[in-house]
Amino acid sequence: MADMTRPELSKTPDAAAVTSAEDLYTMLETTSPDLVNDFDQKYDTWKKTWDNDNINTGPEYNTLIALGPKIIPLIVYRLTSGNDYMAVDLCMNIYYRLTLLADNELENIFYKVEVKEPRDKSNYQLATNAIIRKVAWRSLEVKDALNAWAEFRLQRQNYASAGHFCEGDAYWTLTEIGPGIIAPMMLEYYNDRYGWWHELLHELLHELVHGKTSGAAVFFKPVLFAEWKDWFEHKDHKDAPEGPDARVRAGHGYCMCEWHYTP
Repeated sequence: MADMTRPELSKTPDAAAVTSAEDLYTMLETTSPDLVNDFDQKYDTWKKTWDNDNINTGPEYNTLIALGPKIIPLIVYRLTSGNDYMAVDLCMNIYYRLTLLADNELENIFYKVEVKEPRDKSNYQLATNAIIRKVAWRSLEVKDALNAWAEFRLQRQNYASAGHFCEGDAYWTLTEIGPGIIAPMMLEYYNDRYGWWHELLHELLHELVHGKTSGAAVFFKPVLFAEWKDWFEHKDHKDAPEGPDARVRAGHGYCMCEWHYTP
């Protein structure tokens, strides 16, 4: 993996990085087609404005930016075509626009890419390749952190509070990588929506989106997943679930001693 430590110097993304982007796109297309279809329609509408003097303004652009970092893998997939290098600005501005919405640092500095001056086609293509390679590197780091977090949870399997699992080096690694991993974390949620650690995915997503955990002591698996799924596939970043789920807010909670039980 040493060749990926300075991806900004690479003239082209390697085949493994492109494959990584394609694989993640395919998983999202299969698991959450509504998200992909919504993005594709909005992206293609924005792309029609590329002949304008400034493509980074206007309702078409703002509509995409409003979706937030959950669409990063979809943007990166478009970048792999080699022809959509102007989409680099989407990646850059999504994080800039979020600085007022979250308390965390939003994105690990290693994964941020800036277009060098002069901002011409050549430098946009260099930035494109850097993004593709950095996202591939991030996927490897996420995989390692998830494995380490699973071991940490196993060590604490007799604990009765979600808070005991939302700590440790692996968990903090995931939060520090930043909201660019919202999409792969949602895929984890789709694959384990009824698992005993559903609360933890909820808390991790809450921290990635809002910069803090939810503070909830009671969780309802079906309600939690339905809220996150609806947001992920149909809503803007600002509309993400926050705090306890709707059923808890309605006063239908249950004892935390049964936190692992699905009512």
